[in-house]
Amino acid sequence: MLRHLTLLGKMFLHRLFLLPIIYFFKSRIFKDIFVHNKSLLGSAMEKQGFTLVELMVVIVIISILSTVAVPKLFDMIAKSKASELSPAAKTYIKLQNSYIGERHMLGSWAVIGYISPGTRVSADSSVTTNFCYGSGDIKGNGADASVAIVANSVTVGWVATSRVALNDVPKNSSWTVSIAVDNAGVFRYTATVPTDGEVLTPTFTQIVH
Repeated sequence: MLRHLTLLGKMFLHRLFLLPIIYFFKSRIFKDIFVHNKSLLGSAMEKQGFTLVELMVVIVIISILSTVAVPKLFDMIAKSKASELSPAAKTYIKLQNSYIGERHMLGSWAVIGYISPGTRVSADSSVTTNFCYGSGDIKGNGADASVAIVANSVTVGWVATSRVALNDVPKNSSWTVSIAVDNAGVFRYTATVPTDGEVLTPTFTQIVH
């Protein structure tokens, strides 16, 4: 008797719990939701675009590039354009020093044998894409191409003027090399840069040392 009751109890539990689950998996509702729409779910997952977080990350990266990288790039381009100045001025100082040692006078570009960068316009000037070069106060190509030494005087012997704006340095800004003579007849060179020009040519003022 007890055995029959146990079997009846198992059958009752089987019908109560298992059969509804089995019927559910075999039902039309299950098939409509999980089987028939499987391809639709897959295609929806495949067509999913960027999330909001991903888009925000991209925007942040672009903002960083625009505020840091782009100005750095323009700085590098401007410095590259101005890189011709220091070597050109160094060559002038070297040749002028040799002429002073031989003649004890200041000479024009033609006399000392200096050739400025770019296309030659005259014996005392030339032009490049970004700069115009000139000989300042000492001009000529003959007997008048030398300047006598005068104590306590300052003579501009080399000038480079920008033809274009270079970052914060406006067009027509000038870099110069001047020669000063003291009471003892000692020559001293001074290199000057325009406002904000130190950033473009950080070593220009040191070429005289």
